[in-house]
Amino acid sequence: MLLTVLASLAWAQDTADLSLEGWSGEVAPAVSSLDYIVGPGDKINVIVVGEPDLSAGELVVSADGSVNLPIVGRVVVKGRSAQEIEGQLTRLLAKDYLVSPQVSVQITEFNSQRVEVLGLVSEPGTYRLDGPTTVLQVVAMAGGVSEEAITEVRVTRGAQTFTLMYADLVRPGGDTPVQAGDQVYVPIAAVVYIQGQVEKPGAVVFAEGMTLTQSLSLAGGLSDTAKTSKVYILRDGQRIEVRLKRILKGKESDYVLVPGDQVFIDMSHV
Repeated sequence: MLLTVLASLAWAQDTADLSLEGWSGEVAPAVSSLDYIVGPGDKINVIVVGEPDLSAGELVVSADGSVNLPIVGRVVVKGRSAQEIEGQLTRLLAKDYLVSPQVSVQITEFNSQRVEVLGLVSEPGTYRLDGPTTVLQVVAMAGGVSEEAITEVRVTRGAQTFTLMYADLVRPGGDTPVQAGDQVYVPIAAVVYIQGQVEKPGAVVFAEGMTLTQSLSLAGGLSDTAKTSKVYILRDGQRIEVRLKRILKGKESDYVLVPGDQVFIDMSHV
């Protein structure tokens, strides 16, 4: 499954900042192949309706971004969509050769646009964009993520890096198109580690402001044998004792965690 996330992410996603940090413009809707921008190495099929001698069939866009067409000669098409190339050729043919020409241009092979996908994906590398492609689609092309949970995807475009929250990407209409030359990086989420007498010991995804009791909830809650009078947290080599029993009774404030904290719940001897 594309970008699977553990069920324990629910609380973290609800409390995290879900905005698209620094992204210019609105979240883009689904796009069609007509929006693909042609470049060197792409192949296009040019048909002039009713004029087989003017139809070029499949053409490879040269390194300088041009194609060679019957009668018209060499035409620069790089940087244009199929629809824009249709308009360009229609104007050229109407100017000197035909009355009301009808031109159809289709992109038959996509080679010019590539993105790099790095980080927590199964197959990091450079991938070809076969037409308009979104962030989640290129991550899927790279084999998806491994078992660790994620909370964000970072897209570097030129000198800028944008942080896209995973919860936004998976919402209807929230997936965002990538552009040729983008670098897509999937970082592992910050976590805290819960060990000892909880139902699901192990790492849980950290969210800003996470408290001790919230982390225990993500770990499935305390087991029947948990000792709540004291728990301890290892942080940067220091052992911090926390009176969980008093926190659960509302007699002390909940303890705020930081990424990398290790929480230990001892077994009660009663």
